[in-house]
Parts: sequence; structure tokens; C-alpha cells
Amino acid sequence: MVGMATRVLVLEDDDGLRTSLRLVLEDDGYEVVEAADAETGLEAVSDPGVDIMLVDLMLGGVDGFTFIRRARPRTEAPHRGDQRA
Repeated sequence: MVGMATRVLVLEDDDGLRTSLRLVLEDDGYEVVEAADAETGLEAVSDPGVDIMLVDLMLGGVDGFTFIRRARPRTEAPHRGDQRA
């Protein structure tokens, strides 16, 4: 991935926290994709994809754990225990 910024999905339903995370990550050179809900987050991991996901586990509606289970088949992002990591 030479010359390309790492794409980070920030899935957080609190607008202020999501914005703060985006600003800090962008300052460190990451490309940030924001999502306030699971549906938008699933779109983000599918097209064009993300390298890392920061997920609020206590989302309204679909919780973060359910989101992660739904997102795994749509992304090549490694996860804990993944041999590709």
C-alpha cells in the first residue's frame, strides 16, 4: 500500500466524538470514512473498502458486535486472530 493512506472507518453515533476522532486520525495521516449508523458503515466497508474499523459497540439500533459480524464478509481488513494480519 505504498503511497496510499490507510483508510479508517469511524462508526460512532455521537457527532462530537466522531468528529474528534476524524480530526485526530487525519492529523496522523489516515484517510477517514465516517458513519453514524450501521447501514452507512456497511456501505463504507463495501465500497471501496477500509483497512481498519473503529466501531462504537453501543450504537443505537444495531449494536457494534452485530455490525462487525455483518461487516466481516464485506471487507479484507484483518481481524484479531486473522492469519492475513
